[in-house]
Amino acid sequence: MREQVDESCARVVATARAERSAGRLPFARDRLAGLLAQHPADQDTLDLLGQICRDLGDEIAAGRWWFLSARDDPAADAARAAFLAAHSQPWKAANALKVRAPAEAFPTVVQARLAELAGRVEAAGGSWVPGQRAPLQPLPSTQTWSWRDTLVIAGLLLSTVGVWLVGLVTLIVLLVSATV
Repeated sequence: MREQVDESCARVVATARAERSAGRLPFARDRLAGLLAQHPADQDTLDLLGQICRDLGDEIAAGRWWFLSARDDPAADAARAAFLAAHSQPWKAANALKVRAPAEAFPTVVQARLAELAGRVEAAGGSWVPGQRAPLQPLPSTQTWSWRDTLVIAGLLLSTVGVWLVGLVTLIVLLVSATV
């Protein structure tokens, strides 16, 4: 059964390679994205998907796929850096990866990347376990009220009450003058 799965996966990757060679990049990309739903840690699929995204001019998407790939070359390093730079917080990068397999399903170099990102998410006050759940963003820090904040809110409240009272007095004056 496992051999049939591997053979089926290899067939889809081969078809995607042929589509890439024929210049049908969006079709190849979509085919591989569908394959990742079933095989989220397949290295051939991740590597080819990164190549296709780069061919399409999407360096950030290439970095997303190559982050989960063992590919090690300057193009992959640059794409991974672009991916991380595009996500200002570590938990946003972790969320954008959408890891659907446990870290152990990936090669050692990818496991190290995932562990480092999980550590950065934790250092930022969040938590994330690759393949188990979406990252939790850090809780906002407890904010305290300053005197300035209190005065601004009090001023707004008094202004609102004042406008309401002027309107009420005007309405009463109009009603009284209409009955006279």
